[in-house]
Amino acid sequence: MAIGIKSYRPTVSGSTHMVAAGHYLATASGYRILEQGGNATDAGVAAGITLNVVLPQWTNFGGVAPIIIHDAQKKETVEISGLGRWPKAANIDDYLAKYGGDLPAGIPRTVTPAGADAWMTALKLYGTMTFEQVVTPAMELAENGFPVPATLASYFAKSAGDDLTHETDGQTHWPSTAEIFYPGGRAFKEGETLVQKDL
Repeated sequence: MAIGIKSYRPTVSGSTHMVAAGHYLATASGYRILEQGGNATDAGVAAGITLNVVLPQWTNFGGVAPIIIHDAQKKETVEISGLGRWPKAANIDDYLAKYGGDLPAGIPRTVTPAGADAWMTALKLYGTMTFEQVVTPAMELAENGFPVPATLASYFAKSAGDDLTHETDGQTHWPSTAEIFYPGGRAFKEGETLVQKDL
């Protein structure tokens, strides 16, 4: 019997802890850390790192990770910026003149990586586990792989030779990236296993 909805998300609750993330495997990583005795900060860092493995079309380890932590016992909320800085020489007038309002490809569009520093800072100040402990779920997914979902397969198919590998005029600027995401020159299909051992 059809119930008239396109997708179904059941009501979920937790009596001891709960994790929500942008991908079910990141959620599982955070939950695993909580089950091992970690706190919410440990779980959040584990989930955040895992997102960089399972959502390569949206995020990566060279990116940013703004973090908000609330300590209920201290009734204190803190923020760890987790945002990178633009190069000192970068200024809006030069970018407008050179790129005409478009974001350029490659290094000129990037800020200094800040995600890893934010995760390490969060663990040092508010975590209870080591970096090695919280990174383990993400490392296992990178080493052993995970099934490519439809959204990622579609992205790979549409972006072949473009966004992830920065290919222009038939020349790949990042051949190691191309080999990971387009082995043998072809995009991953839904359900195939994506392994990223070099992470």
